[in-house]
Amino acid sequence: MTVSYSYLMNHDTYEVKKASVDWEGANQEYKKTVDDFQSLGRDQEETEVNAGSEGSLILGHSDFKLEELQASLWQDNEEIKLYVNQFNEFKFPDSKGKYTLEVNLSTDSGNVQYVGNINLN
Repeated sequence: MTVSYSYLMNHDTYEVKKASVDWEGANQEYKKTVDDFQSLGRDQEETEVNAGSEGSLILGHSDFKLEELQASLWQDNEEIKLYVNQFNEFKFPDSKGKYTLEVNLSTDSGNVQYVGNINLN
């Protein structure tokens, strides 16, 4: 999964890391659990994003029926839920700081959690 974000007149993208997975494909089932997704997120390359900027979630393929897409920013144990609209777009908050981005994808084939390392400035 890719996150796109805009700043001034430019757009940029980065890949988020797959964390926990509970997926059932045509020929196999795949399960993986990450106990500390925030640590995994902090281990990723830091991406600088302007606070208050627009972002969007880009799915690499769609061989499934999307049921729900949720995004949150975490700072320690404090969660900021991001409203994701029908076009998979959201707005980063105005609160500056370093965050773990968590994206949860729910489909008819299962669920996947993705994480990233965000520095809002």
